Amino acid sequence: MACGKRTLRPARTILALAALATTILALGGCNSDPTAPQEQVTVTSADAAGQAGYLAWALTRIGPEFLQDPAGGVDISKRDPNELIFSGAITGSCEIHFADAVGALTTWDQAAYGHMLTAPALPLLFRPFGPAGATIALGFEIEAEIDRVGGTANVHGAGTLASGSLTTVFTLAAVEVALTGYPAGGTLTVVVGDHTAVVTFSGGATASCLVDGLTFSVNLITGAVVVPVR
Repeated sequence: MACGKRTLRPARTILALAALATTILALGGCNSDPTAPQEQVTVTSADAAGQAGYLAWALTRIGPEFLQDPAGGVDISKRDPNELIFSGAITGSCEIHFADAVGALTTWDQAAYGHMLTAPALPLLFRPFGPAGATIALGFEIEAEIDRVGGTANVHGAGTLASGSLTTVFTLAAVEVALTGYPAGGTLTVVVGDHTAVVTFSGGATASCLVDGLTFSVNLITGAVVVPVR
């Protein structure tokens, strides 16, 4: 999808992920039997915080891609400047496009704006808790204003996780990322069932997550969430 205008197309559309029969989607912090019908699952505040932790972990790694060559490390004969391929903890691919200050398509190192999105039926897959953990599918459409001098990108947009009949939707607002380190600011808002979780980034390896008046701690290194002591 080309970015030919001064301001890239707003990423406000919540993408619907196709159900993947071979993918196990687990609610973070939920101890329910994964084989039970989804309508029997009761979503708790801890579940919502767990989903937010998964997302914060993944987006902390995806956002900095606006600041480097999307085809870096790929054989020159196979380079595609409009495709970003993930390997390792996150796998899959998504579209990525760059535009200059007047909206003309350009290369990543000359860009003032970036636009990244997954195909609706081809989400990224990741396992935040290692090979033995659940596989999570992530679909999104995000954009960034890029500060080349400062070496940062201001990321915003929306996307989804899916778990049976449950859908988790999220929005990013003014999440400031750099090539290294953790987001220096901004918020991730996650809606799971009747619960809304708000993750606030502040530059460290942990972020705060507020759900139903409870404050959880998100470990951005692992994606794990610490349940508050009552």
